[in-house]
Amino acid sequence: MIMFDYFNGFWNWAAEHPAQHNPTSTAIYFYILSIANQLGWKPEFNLSSTQVMDGCSIANYKTYKKHFDILVENGLIRVVRESKNQYTSNIIAMVNFTKALPKQDQSTTEALPMQAQSTAHIHKTIKTNKNIKTNTDRRLYKTAEDVKGKEYFKDAEVNESFTNFLIERIARKKYPTDLAIETLQKKMRDYYKTKAEALEGIEQSISNGWTGLFELNKKQSFKQPEQKVVTRASMGVKMQ
Repeated sequence: MIMFDYFNGFWNWAAEHPAQHNPTSTAIYFYILSIANQLGWKPEFNLSSTQVMDGCSIANYKTYKKHFDILVENGLIRVVRESKNQYTSNIIAMVNFTKALPKQDQSTTEALPMQAQSTAHIHKTIKTNKNIKTNTDRRLYKTAEDVKGKEYFKDAEVNESFTNFLIERIARKKYPTDLAIETLQKKMRDYYKTKAEALEGIEQSISNGWTGLFELNKKQSFKQPEQKVVTRASMGVKMQ
């Protein structure tokens, strides 16, 4: 019966998001679902991109990454630990949409001081006399006004920067949902441990035109060696 819960959750999402649902994302999701089933529904498990690409006959890594990110951003799959490149494995967890997620414990928000409690209602259970129906609230935010004036983080500067990032996503027609916003908030907590890192990480995504948040690109800068000026005298040539 576990498998049917995921089936229903996915197709409910697909019906509500026809622009993002496509054969490639469907193939990736159900291939990952089959892996989870073979592993006995472990809470978390390793996922190799090459394994999924081979299983779904996807030749290009960028194509795989694009559609895998659609599943993550819409909350169908949760990345516990992100791989460094296409040759290493993600650690992921499946998201069961038919079950309400527990409220976030207050203690989990203390690590990053600017994190605010999310007010998004991810799941809503509607009970009738005859049966129980589940309705998932996945509101799309399509305009800048939809995301302005909300408290995503306690720190005002970080909150404003994060809001600007969401506005940039909307401008690129990557409309966030409540689930996508909560995923981005989690990445903020995982990737950035200080306010300065959070601001830098958001600016990194905005300046590069990215619609996701990623770890800081800490490239080492190497000082060029001082070049000596070669003259005839330094070469031992007698000057005339």
